[in-house]
Amino acid sequence: MSQDSGILKVTTLPLIKTLTVILTRTDLVPLVLGPAGVGKSSIGRQLAESLFNNVMIDIRLGQMQEEDLIGIPHIKEGRTSYALPFFWPTEGSGLLFFDEPNRATKGMLQCLFQLVLDKQYFNYVFPKEWRMLFAGNWGEANYFVQELDPALRNRFVTIYYTGPTYDEWKQWALANGIAHEIISFLSIHRNLLLTEAADDKPYPTCRSWEQASHILKATDDKETRKIALSGVIGLEAAIMLLNYIDKQYEALPDPSDLKYAGNIIDRWRRKGKNDRIAAFLDTIIDYVAEGGTYSIEEFNRFAGRLPRDFMFSLFKGLHENEKTCDFAAGCLSEDDSLLNILSNRKAA
Repeated sequence: MSQDSGILKVTTLPLIKTLTVILTRTDLVPLVLGPAGVGKSSIGRQLAESLFNNVMIDIRLGQMQEEDLIGIPHIKEGRTSYALPFFWPTEGSGLLFFDEPNRATKGMLQCLFQLVLDKQYFNYVFPKEWRMLFAGNWGEANYFVQELDPALRNRFVTIYYTGPTYDEWKQWALANGIAHEIISFLSIHRNLLLTEAADDKPYPTCRSWEQASHILKATDDKETRKIALSGVIGLEAAIMLLNYIDKQYEALPDPSDLKYAGNIIDRWRRKGKNDRIAAFLDTIIDYVAEGGTYSIEEFNRFAGRLPRDFMFSLFKGLHENEKTCDFAAGCLSEDDSLLNILSNRKAA
């Protein structure tokens, strides 16, 4: 967390923790403001998956008119009523995610006053088991957004989100199949994970690195990669990434076979490629989490060859993952020497 001009800004983990409390223990409405491309929509989907059985309705307010939100008026039993748009929930539970509120028209924003505070609008009453989450860009850098009316802002719990740290992003990247070349590159150039737009040229963001991953997986042609990558992360970052892949990056071994992996790690240690070791250990954790198996004897033999800090990192990662913690406990219960090494590392 950081404090700037009286505003508290948070990264991913404290943001998710705070939103979880608000959405599950209160009926308040959060508004998340932050730069473009940091994963605000992805966090909405993650919360919907973990809290609301993956039920989420995504509404882009910047693309709508008033009647799209409140419905078309019609006469019902001699009175004016409003035909609900198709997306408004009427039963069950879920998350209604409103994107770009500060890019909406003033008329649209007026429609939100009663909805956010009273959870109803004219003849529509918002279901009690549903929750609302708003997200948009903050009024910094080159964003063409309008300031929200103070009376409307006062109805929200406003949270300022800077984007993830590298470690937070890395956890997401590994779970979502981001190319290991990019994960390794950004472990060295962490300042390039998320940058702010200085002009109208492409620039690195969490979103654009995900696009870059698709490009790397789609082609090995260097010229095509350079052209396409320049269009999502900018020319300078594209050149740096491609040079890194050509001169520094070495493909990771298959995590399903640890027989020769120790020799590869020894070579990486001599060359100072600690980022490659860390990346490979992540693939081992992913392999076990996805149902891959090792004999405990084979795994402990491999782990015993690791430098102590990397051994600690491997077992820490296995222990913190609910899908692999039992495997880690089983390995340590069979080898007191490993347990002693880890205990001494923790105590130190």
